[in-house]
Amino acid sequence: MLSFKELLLPQPLEKALAAMGQIKPTPIQVQTIPIALTNRDLLSCTQACSGKFIAFCIPLIASLIKSPRRNALILVPTKELAAQIDVVLGELTQNLPELTRTVLTPANAVSIQVKALRLKPRIIIATPGRLVELLRKGATSLSPVGILVLDQADRMFEKELALPLNEVLRFIPKSRQTLLFCEVASPAIAKHASKFLKDPVRITVEEEAASELPQRSVMTSEKRVRLPRSSGATGSRRKGVGSQQVKKANFAKASAAQ
Repeated sequence: MLSFKELLLPQPLEKALAAMGQIKPTPIQVQTIPIALTNRDLLSCTQACSGKFIAFCIPLIASLIKSPRRNALILVPTKELAAQIDVVLGELTQNLPELTRTVLTPANAVSIQVKALRLKPRIIIATPGRLVELLRKGATSLSPVGILVLDQADRMFEKELALPLNEVLRFIPKSRQTLLFCEVASPAIAKHASKFLKDPVRITVEEEAASELPQRSVMTSEKRVRLPRSSGATGSRRKGVGSQQVKKANFAKASAAQ
């Protein structure tokens, strides 16, 4: 696959990729996206800066366009990772205002997130602990979730996050698609992953292939770039002016490389 155009994606997605300057897919995108678009479960092992955010966001968005009653859930181990994915989703859904989203992490108060969930966002990006807290309050239902993404799953399988992760699993329909991404392939990871996956396609991108990708010089720490707030269910566009808008654009480029 030499170009995203070969995927015959919905036109709003094609326009968004072009606006982001995404033309030639990375190795993980080449291997992941065509399979994920067929509704198969995936177990993908790749390093950071491989382009995996776009690798799972494209099939996720395509699925939600195709099935308007279907929602998506992305689980991550940290609030920083959630913020990066939120930015990439914002760029990819810039022509799809109906695909609202919210971020549920300790970065914002529970009361704010409860209000956001009342707007019934189509995409939830969350850390397991905060999502469990909101589920116990009855703030949301995961019954409409038709596609589940676990990023940096190997970190979430560690003891501290494993319990809330397993609790979240009880609330998600079994008839779903699951895309699981990790950085380390091991028998232990495969054992944990089997709880989430049904007959998955296994994909591994070697470190050398990932390291060949162009590296971004933009730092993604909060010291250099102010992360965009996404405490409420938002549309796909984010508005800003002046230097702050430039900073967000740079952060989006850096996040897209992840």
